[in-house]
Amino acid sequence: MRKINFLSSMVLVALLAFGAVSCETPNEPVDKPTPEVKPEDGKPVVLEDFTVTLTALHSGDVSLNIEPENKEMKYWYSLQLPEDMPETDEEILAADLDYLKYVADYYGMSLSELLSTELKAGDLEWRYQGLEANTEYVLYMYGIGIDGVASTGVNKLTFKTTKVMQLDCTFDILPGDNITANSFSVTIIPSDETVGYYYDVFPAWMYEEYCLSDAANIPAFMAEYIPALATENNVTVPYAVGAMSNFGTIAHDFTLDDGIEANTSYFVFAIGIGADGTATTEATVVEIKTAAPATNTFEVTQGYVEDDRATFYVCPDHNESYVALFELKEYFLDENGQLISDQEIIDAIIASQGSKIGNNMYSGTSTVSDCPMIPNKDYFCLVFGYFGGEVTTPLTKVEFRTKEADMVDADIIITVAEVTTTEASVSFQPYVEPMPHMFNVMPYSVYREYGRNEDAIKRFNDELIDSLWDPAKMSREEWLSRALETTYNSWRITELEPNTQYIVYAVGMVPDGTYTTEVFFKEFKTKEVKEGPQVEEILFNKEGSTISAWFYIDDETVVSKFAMSHIANDATVYNMSDADLVAYLQQPNDTTYVNEVTNQYYFSIFDYNYASGDVIYYAGAVYDPDGNYTIIRTTYPQQ
Repeated sequence: MRKINFLSSMVLVALLAFGAVSCETPNEPVDKPTPEVKPEDGKPVVLEDFTVTLTALHSGDVSLNIEPENKEMKYWYSLQLPEDMPETDEEILAADLDYLKYVADYYGMSLSELLSTELKAGDLEWRYQGLEANTEYVLYMYGIGIDGVASTGVNKLTFKTTKVMQLDCTFDILPGDNITANSFSVTIIPSDETVGYYYDVFPAWMYEEYCLSDAANIPAFMAEYIPALATENNVTVPYAVGAMSNFGTIAHDFTLDDGIEANTSYFVFAIGIGADGTATTEATVVEIKTAAPATNTFEVTQGYVEDDRATFYVCPDHNESYVALFELKEYFLDENGQLISDQEIIDAIIASQGSKIGNNMYSGTSTVSDCPMIPNKDYFCLVFGYFGGEVTTPLTKVEFRTKEADMVDADIIITVAEVTTTEASVSFQPYVEPMPHMFNVMPYSVYREYGRNEDAIKRFNDELIDSLWDPAKMSREEWLSRALETTYNSWRITELEPNTQYIVYAVGMVPDGTYTTEVFFKEFKTKEVKEGPQVEEILFNKEGSTISAWFYIDDETVVSKFAMSHIANDATVYNMSDADLVAYLQQPNDTTYVNEVTNQYYFSIFDYNYASGDVIYYAGAVYDPDGNYTIIRTTYPQQ
């Protein structure tokens, strides 16, 4: 289970959305009733075909053992609220089969295939989290074969989760021995392994701001934090608690990815949490201070330098993080052509890299490579210690010059596949990698107009570069050093014209604009437009706040994909022209599906949080394998 960290941007957004968290006073103590079922007193409950033992029962989770009488029998089990339970065994079986058929269809499986993987046999230990506190649930199970035929009646056990109450559980938080400048480890040991708890780390400033540096205020913090987190992620509080909860002994490493900085105090805490998000135990807090960063020095050794690439080896004295990269020497010359200071070079790199500086960070002995580079240019290999946003060492720089551009005896393999009326899939595989190259598509009519030879393609390519490059922002060489590809690439070309001939090409090129290989190209022709698949019927189903739309297609037609926009109370996309709609659907967003069709006869779309009076506007297209499509427009409720 993924641990949720306070240092994540998601959490910070949640906190900001709900205002500052007050920790001046802790929550009032929660009720301490006698639970209706005490886990420690849990005894086997013998049903007709199964024996069930509740091994632990709390406000938001239950742990249990299921022991079938027949150990070879396949069986299904589930947990439901009493009000959601059908009345008869036959209705329960029918409802479960409907659900399982839906799941099987969704994943393109038969019912028997799904059941063969999902049914259980033999004894089972199970923990279910995310339950509501002080709420009655029905656990039921029955024998069933992969043919969907039940072999027993439905065995039921009703239980009730407890109220949120104070639990007798404490935590040992043991720091590991290896505390570095950017990492430390902890082991958390609860005195009761059945108690669900949450753990995380505060930097000192956050512990002071949110909890006044007092463990007694952490329950109040959690009482605000968990509902905010649940709202931010559109889940219930019990669901959020279930996702956050840990059980038993946990070992965890906090690293640079968690925002751990050098020579800084951190406060690791653990606290029991109930289904309603309130604390069920006192918080345990342990302070850990990271080490000061070691002062690194670097041995930088040149490997190979070619016209378009370079490799250097960096060997540091200490295993601390550092930045290493190549940059053009000309970037660091002042208006008089003089080299600026080392500190100014470091400042310029940090300013230009911004948040991307992590892409150039290393630790330990490393190989630093770059391709493509500009031929016949002076470069620096630059190295300096960097941690937690702070520079930790002086600059080490080694100057070198790339070679002049030269021809390369290497092929680029081009593959064209899945050509439709408006699209094609293309791949480009350099025989030697990395190899800087450029590729694109051009209409055959332009190829013919330009002379129908290699120079025609180069002319088209040069014009394309000049149309994309902005001289006001950077030199042509610099732009090409960023734009050229170096390895295998695949491309789904879209917005082609039907029944039209094209050329896809690739050619070796280095950033000074020199062509380094012959031109490789392939011709293809898009298919003619034909009538697309026909939608025979559209059915809607409303369950609570969820609307499902089912689109049934002529069963004689093979469908490859569908693209559909579904927006509540906004008819903008719905009212687009056919051409604009298709173009819009090519760029999926939060309100657009573009999916392969796993079942050729229908597809479905679900809308959640539907409110009374809402109108959902559906606008999309259904495609066959050749790219022919049919536009779909409808609404719910239908207008």
